[in-house]
Amino acid sequence: LAKEQGKSVGIVTSTTVVHATPASFFAHVGSRHEEENIASQVGSSHLDLLLGGGRKFFFPEGQGGQNRQDGRNLSYELEGMGWRIQRTKQEMSPAPHGTKIIGLFSFDHIPYIFDQNDGQKSRIPSLKEMSQYAIRHLSQNPNGYFLLIEGGRIDHAAHSNLARKMIGEIIEFDDTVGEVKRMVNLGETLVLVTADHETGGLALNGFMDRQRHHKEILGNTTYQGSPNHSIISWASGPGYHSSDLVDTHVKDFVHKAALEQGNSAVHTADDVLIFSDGNGSELFRGSMDNTDIFHKTASLLISARTIRPN
Repeated sequence: LAKEQGKSVGIVTSTTVVHATPASFFAHVGSRHEEENIASQVGSSHLDLLLGGGRKFFFPEGQGGQNRQDGRNLSYELEGMGWRIQRTKQEMSPAPHGTKIIGLFSFDHIPYIFDQNDGQKSRIPSLKEMSQYAIRHLSQNPNGYFLLIEGGRIDHAAHSNLARKMIGEIIEFDDTVGEVKRMVNLGETLVLVTADHETGGLALNGFMDRQRHHKEILGNTTYQGSPNHSIISWASGPGYHSSDLVDTHVKDFVHKAALEQGNSAVHTADDVLIFSDGNGSELFRGSMDNTDIFHKTASLLISARTIRPN
């Protein structure tokens, strides 16, 4: 629909660029696990920009550890189609309007923020940096653009009951949303923030004394005489086997879960929120079926009238 309106289209993610959410915007396959097939559809897609991780799906087996099994080197194929390939933050240079760009900044998913060393941070752009670059590039189109930005590693940390890493990814996503709102003209741009589901059944059990703050939320608390217990817990996941000792200084500490669920917590049926700002934001209020998000967005995209925010 965006392309029919002459707009540019881009995707930014902290997962691999062929993961479920980005793939659903440009590929058609029988299963989300057909990642090599998904990668092979980038070149024939409507995309103008695709930034994230997942180099291993674009290079043949044996080339620098990459493990594509069919022998195809998709980077060569994409370059032959006119795509610009980026592998590091330093390669994210300005490009003329109409240049198709794919950024593959890590072998697999973009590493968790708390796992990146100084060397990685110097080479791998953050979600906010990728989003800044995407907006600058796509906004060269006078007809506007559609941009999907996914903080996908929030979900991954929640599946593993890794609360500290999850919070780190949420902070990065929050910084990204703030930067997006600063960069765009909200009089002519709609900004939506939502999720596809909740993961793991995160719970906050009580709260801290007012003198405690920041990372201490990851520790224990005493509330109205009750014994020390973790402020953070999960409904399911590998934390079922977690120790009673809560050490906020251990970045890989697995907070406790009520139900054993193998190595990965399950998605829950909790409602998720949707936040909106800018042109047309008044359409996104109250409870709604998740499919209504598409229909309302599409109605704005194809409508000739201009809808102003409240």
